[in-house]
Amino acid sequence: MQSSDLNMMMSCAPTIVRIIGGTIKELLDQGARTVVVPGIIPMGCLPAILTDFKFHGDNSSFDLKTGCVETYNKLSRYHNSLLLKAVKELRVKYPHAKIIFADIYKPVMNFVRFPQRYGFTSRPLIVCCGKGGEYNWLSFAMCGSPHVHVTACQNPSTYLNWDGLCLTETAYRYITKSWLRGPYADPPILDARTK
Repeated sequence: MQSSDLNMMMSCAPTIVRIIGGTIKELLDQGARTVVVPGIIPMGCLPAILTDFKFHGDNSSFDLKTGCVETYNKLSRYHNSLLLKAVKELRVKYPHAKIIFADIYKPVMNFVRFPQRYGFTSRPLIVCCGKGGEYNWLSFAMCGSPHVHVTACQNPSTYLNWDGLCLTETAYRYITKSWLRGPYADPPILDARTK
């Protein structure tokens, strides 16, 4: 990714967050009392994006510790910081409502950094259901492709990535628990429900 591309995507983030904030405001104005606002995942860790960067020979953007594309992760962090700020502003305007920020970035980065701690393979960026390439992901041979024989791994619960764009059920289960009880929801969903 060239810096001009990243700058263009960064410049779109405030508009996207403003639209999300407006939608939350509409929900609250119509009577919603609890709203969960999820952030976005570290896009630079998606096998689809990783494959594209490898294909174009752009190795300068890779984080050597995680194997992810740092420029995309920077964009994800920026978006999430703007979204959290919007959530905090809405909490002031709607003190009667419970507005929960659900962070998906941090748990996914923990999965990538410490995969075996969560029971994932030591190569968490590999796709379970895919075919070919360094990450088992090719755009013309995606999971469910009608004209290409694509198989799933034997034990999906040990994989972080299902198809290069979505996580596995196991990953989502960990994330859900972290949102329900903490620490990756502010406030934890179950705490907000009981107060």
